[in-house]
Amino acid sequence: MSRNALRPMLLVMAMTGAGAAVAQDSSAPPAEGPWSGSVSGGYLGTTGNSKASSANVTARIEYAEGPWTHTGRASANLASQREGSTAEAYTVLGRTRYNFAERFYAFGSVDGIADRFSSFEYQVSEAVGLGWNAIQRPRHRLDLEAGPGFRQSKLRDAPETPVDESGTENDVIGLGRLEYEWTISENASFLEKASVTAGENNTFYESISELKAGLIGNISLVLGYIVRHNTDVEPGFRKTDTQTTISLEYAFGRKGS
Repeated sequence: MSRNALRPMLLVMAMTGAGAAVAQDSSAPPAEGPWSGSVSGGYLGTTGNSKASSANVTARIEYAEGPWTHTGRASANLASQREGSTAEAYTVLGRTRYNFAERFYAFGSVDGIADRFSSFEYQVSEAVGLGWNAIQRPRHRLDLEAGPGFRQSKLRDAPETPVDESGTENDVIGLGRLEYEWTISENASFLEKASVTAGENNTFYESISELKAGLIGNISLVLGYIVRHNTDVEPGFRKTDTQTTISLEYAFGRKGS
């Protein structure tokens, strides 16, 4: 999957989320259907392989019915100057969760990242596994996940002995993930997502931290900080990239985003 292949997926998800947001009046109470999601956009500052101030757009959609929950998420980070682009990255995520017990569930997920200024043209991983709702309290929630999977990575400069003719590295991976949410007050919350994808060729770490404060109706201000780290990169590339975001988010549906 190349960067160009991720763009159509991103646009479809963004338009789907935007359409649902426009269809709802911000003064109306949350809908009682199975759909929920959010659309956000704002400022993005990056360090690492790309240093720029730019714009970010994120769309998220979720469908929950009975024990099943299906989630899709896409984001784009873009910046350009007179001499050309200085930052360009796309991410997509698809996820299905099945709750088979009160605090245990099975999941399947597909993640894709394409970053024009990273050591990798793209990284795509597929995983299945089990999850445990370790903490479920009125103000605190913690989910832990683990499972096996596969990863396809395309180095910007293909290795001398590629795994296949396209120059793509194929890995069997182990995935570990946690998601912690703290409801600080009725209008404020903190969310931390951390994951590690370990394979023979590379180990990828990602941390996403978000502080959200409600402004009016379904509109919130979101401050975010993202860290992405690859243990093995090509010469001339940095191992760690960071993103700082300041966004306005419109949440809609059953329980927002």
